[in-house]
Amino acid sequence: TVLCRTGDRVRWLFEEASARGARTVALPGPHDPAYPEVISDFLASRPVDVFHCHAGWGWEDPHGLRLARAAGVPAVIITHHMSFLIHKRATAEKLVRNTSYAHWRIAVSRGLRDTYTARGISEEHFVTVPNGIGPRRQPPGRTAARAALRLRPDDPVVLSTGRLTAVKGQRYLV
Repeated sequence: TVLCRTGDRVRWLFEEASARGARTVALPGPHDPAYPEVISDFLASRPVDVFHCHAGWGWEDPHGLRLARAAGVPAVIITHHMSFLIHKRATAEKLVRNTSYAHWRIAVSRGLRDTYTARGISEEHFVTVPNGIGPRRQPPGRTAARAALRLRPDDPVVLSTGRLTAVKGQRYLV
């Protein structure tokens, strides 16, 4: 089952999950008074073995982990993706409070995990699962890649992956 908002940025996920046969539940915005009610009603009417959440800051999902824990879900999990939001003390305290209901935490890198443990989150139930992609089967080779990009043999090439945000540090590359 996929519970998510159906705004423009995530509608594709909702529609794709539904098309593949998943049960879908549209969530209102996290600060809509109906938000906790929708989650509570869902958890009360269906057995859930795992409740996984990508949020917990308060502006994304102030209720999901708490409600899943209260409903007796055996595995309440959160994935942490961003470290830069916890540099301010008040934000870090909110994060710790809002995510304290998780049984397990997943970090997408060891460095990210370290930023959370430095803010007082125990490593005991923290697992690191790195983001990544599989290697290409047949790389095109330098000459073919440059030709495809219409580059001369001596043109400099720099590759950077990641979203274009300050935390990814493209400004240092430039």
